[in-house]
Amino acid sequence: MHGKDIFRPYGTAFFHVELIAPQAVRLERSDTTNRLAHKASKQDVASSHCRLMQEDAHYRLVSLPGEIPWDNDLRLENEHIPADEAARMIRDRFGL
Repeated sequence: MHGKDIFRPYGTAFFHVELIAPQAVRLERSDTTNRLAHKASKQDVASSHCRLMQEDAHYRLVSLPGEIPWDNDLRLENEHIPADEAARMIRDRFGL
C-alpha cells in the first residue's frame, strides 16, 4: 500500500510534488517570516535547523529519477526558482 492509497476511497486526485533544494537553501528558507508564521514546527529556529540537518544525515530525503511510479509525480529542483514560479509550474504541469 502506498501513502496515496488512503485517498482512493474518496475518489480524489492525487498529485505528488517533490521540491528539491540543497540543505543550505532549505535552512535559509526555514526561517523566513512566512514560514515562521505558518509552521509551528519552524518557530524554534535552532531546533528546526538541528532536526533538518539530522534528518539529512540519517535519511535519503530525495527520490531518485524514475523511482516514484505514479502518473501525477513531479520532481522540481527549486533552488533558483521563486515560490510563485514554482507554484505556477506545478499548476501548469497538472492542469490545475
